[in-house]
Amino acid sequence: ALHHLHTHMNTPNYKRTSQRVTITVPFHVHERICALATEQGRSHSNLMAYMLERAVRSFSLGLTQPV
Repeated sequence: ALHHLHTHMNTPNYKRTSQRVTITVPFHVHERICALATEQGRSHSNLMAYMLERAVRSFSLGLTQPV
C-alpha cells in the first residue's frame, strides 16, 4: 500500500531491506519484460524492480503521464 512510502523516515536503517511483492501483469507486459531483461542481460525481477522504482519516483514528482 502507498502508506508505506511515507513511513520510511521512521524506520531504522537496519530494517530498510528489499521487500518481496507479488503482482499479476497482462501477458503482453510479461512478454515485453522477458524480452527487455534478456536484451539487457538482467533478471526479470531486477528489471521490474528498477522499472517500478522509477515509476514511483516519477509519480512522487508529479510526473503521472505515461512515457
